[in-house]
Amino acid sequence: ITVVPAVTPSNAGIDQRLCNQTQATLNGNAPSFGTGVWSQVSGSTVTITNPSLRNTTITGLQPGQTYRFSWVITGPGACPSSSDDVEIVNTPAITSANAGSDKIVCAFTSGNDSVSLSGNSLLNPAFETGTWTLLSPVPAGSSSTIRNPNSPTSVFVFNRSGTYRLVWSISNNACATTRDTTEVIVFDKPITGPLVASASKACVGNDILIAAGNSFRGVVSKWQYSFNPTISSNWIDTTATS
Repeated sequence: ITVVPAVTPSNAGIDQRLCNQTQATLNGNAPSFGTGVWSQVSGSTVTITNPSLRNTTITGLQPGQTYRFSWVITGPGACPSSSDDVEIVNTPAITSANAGSDKIVCAFTSGNDSVSLSGNSLLNPAFETGTWTLLSPVPAGSSSTIRNPNSPTSVFVFNRSGTYRLVWSISNNACATTRDTTEVIVFDKPITGPLVASASKACVGNDILIAAGNSFRGVVSKWQYSFNPTISSNWIDTTATS
């Protein structure tokens, strides 16, 4: 009676996720008893350089393919063989992120307002994920929201004027993540306030103080005057801006 030990349990190594590679290295365990052989289970046909070598290379990988390889350890006699599979995902080259042009909002008043973002679409959506994130700092008191962070054209909701910086990132868990930044610049809607004059009449050569108070919103770009304000073309620009 000849008693032989059981074959070494097979371990094909951890699954691999590659970034647009043409070759890879397998990593099966070294059998203490038995002989190991690699075989391809699925995926487009590749070349296994040395099927009997536990850490052989494989060549001829194609982008966008998922491969499976089996490491089978077989011993002499009647003992059953042991097998284990490893999966290799070879992702295509990653899409370069483009967050689109900056957005300008010119007439924000109050409450919530929104704009649609314009990131680029994923070229390989089966392998990639796009994500919008909002960078700090944000305008004081803001409670902005990205409605669908994974949509390139997500709606961005804001409730304060100021500048918001957003990043569109594309990742596939294999290639280096690509990123691009865009800005949403929100200006308050200009609102005029009542003017208060220190006098309604004055003699030639005297000064009158005219104040805009603090009820206006925006930046004073210029002052104008007119001797006949009912006619719009009669308004005359001055160089005063405060």
